[in-house]
Amino acid sequence: MECLHNIVATQMALYSQGNIEVSSTFGKFVVAYSVWQSMPADDKDAHVASFLAYRPCQATTSTTMTSTNGVLTLPVTERIAT
Repeated sequence: MECLHNIVATQMALYSQGNIEVSSTFGKFVVAYSVWQSMPADDKDAHVASFLAYRPCQATTSTTMTSTNGVLTLPVTERIAT
């Protein structure tokens, strides 16, 4: 049931409704509510699938990596220790 809730919440975020907001990185997927309502179900499914499959390009020019909360900064290494 939680999975269904997550899918619905994701769809609502794509047309700027609900409690979740799409980040600026994924902003190209946000459509107006009126546009969403006029889309056929197949187009909505394809739009959500494109959103979920999208992987933004990340520049690897930085020599450091910072945690999402900004507290920890580490140097970028070539490989992970095993």
